[in-house]
Amino acid sequence: MTKRFSVAVVELMFLGLGACSGDGSRVTPAQACSQLVTGNCVKMIECFDPAELAMLGITDQASCEAWAEPQLASRAGGSCSNATTTNLCEDANAVFYPEQVDTCVSEVAALSCADFINGTDSVCTLICQ
Repeated sequence: MTKRFSVAVVELMFLGLGACSGDGSRVTPAQACSQLVTGNCVKMIECFDPAELAMLGITDQASCEAWAEPQLASRAGGSCSNATTTNLCEDANAVFYPEQVDTCVSEVAALSCADFINGTDSVCTLICQ
């Protein structure tokens, strides 16, 4: 169980980066962070056993987002609302590429639970380079 949650946390941390909206217009890093938290929580609730989620205090989408946001936005003070282009990537020297975010969000949504839980190579790694 611990390894599975560790992989999910790593996935969350490397996804939080900056974005474009579905129509190609730019969204703020704060909006991108929130979208990534929401998408990953949908997948976590779909893929993890309720007992495993309960160990983290996750009982529904809202409690998952409350748990995941500080993980994703750790360099932004634990809050997506504080996310900027300079503090959202885990690596302080990384440049974020907002054009990759829509693809990342879609890719996470399409992952099988096995791939989500075990980790998989992802276009999401292209968001922060």
